[in-house]
Amino acid sequence: MSVLSEGGPDSTPRANPGPSERPSEEQLFKVKEVLANTLPKLFIQPLDYSIYHQNVVFENNIRGKRTVGIYSYVKQMALLRTLGHFKFAYVRFEILRISMHPEDSSVKVRWRIRGISALKVFVGFWKYRLWKIKEMFEQQEAWYDGFSTFYVGNDGLIHKHVADKMMPDTDHAVDELKKADLGAKLAMFMGLLSRPSLTELCPFTFKKHPSPPHNNVMQ
Repeated sequence: MSVLSEGGPDSTPRANPGPSERPSEEQLFKVKEVLANTLPKLFIQPLDYSIYHQNVVFENNIRGKRTVGIYSYVKQMALLRTLGHFKFAYVRFEILRISMHPEDSSVKVRWRIRGISALKVFVGFWKYRLWKIKEMFEQQEAWYDGFSTFYVGNDGLIHKHVADKMMPDTDHAVDELKKADLGAKLAMFMGLLSRPSLTELCPFTFKKHPSPPHNNVMQ
């Protein structure tokens, strides 16, 4: 199968095939194993595109973009790899959870992209000793969480990949709520003292966090 061929408009696969169109458990398991072995190497080497249908549909709900065909899919993955290395000095793809679901002929993957910028690497080397490099990466890195669903046909190939955003970690969400509450109290306090205009309060109440978690992945 040529990975650079595009399918016709009438061959778009369905996400939820009927019973006669569903893969066997062995086929679903094979796709799961290939994804588990190749996705963590996304930023190191190309994926194994032999498990994808030539007319694979990619619904990227993170960017609001939909493509059809293996050629477009390969380009999207190559773009993600390029942007990852451009943005970060160190970047890796982690599988947090992967599972197969025979009821809808899918393999579902909870994933995270972790990276650290060149500037943070440079600054970090001045703050941490050599034997604490791992600690530096854990404290300085940014992350992007996502969830992918791969729908498999009765030919054992992936016919559709749907990528979605994930909510931020609970602990961080609580921290953000506390910061928002502090900002509101500060705004009220400033208003009682001098009653400034709304534009004067903005720098205090809407100050951007220096290192927020990122949920947008596939850009």
